[in-house]
Amino acid sequence: MKDNINPSHYKSHPSGVECIEITEHMDFCFGNAFKYAWRAGQKGSAVEDLRKAVWYLERAKPTRSIRGISKVTLRAKMFMVSRFETDLLKRELLTAIWRMTLTRGDFLLNKTVALGIADKMIENALSKPEGGA
Repeated sequence: MKDNINPSHYKSHPSGVECIEITEHMDFCFGNAFKYAWRAGQKGSAVEDLRKAVWYLERAKPTRSIRGISKVTLRAKMFMVSRFETDLLKRELLTAIWRMTLTRGDFLLNKTVALGIADKMIENALSKPEGGA
């Protein structure tokens, strides 16, 4: 039976980590940016998901937004995600968003990196014959 509440594109990562295991500990903008970057290309248009991620990234404010979980546990989950993510740009984007949530000092640098990676991913998706669908 199809699960419309927690569909497979959020829980089928080869790491075994579900998207919600990370995003539930982030502030709203970070969590949504991470979610859309995570599912890009797995549900509908990759370009649309990446543009949504950018929209949230542009609104993100520097804050210590990790809550309800130890940083060690969250780092372990992110390590698993980055270790098993085969799309190198997606891995870098997810890592940059995650880093934005942890460090105030490097916030603007990580934001710039994340936005640059998202732009490159959008450009790559648009250059495909199917237009990133």
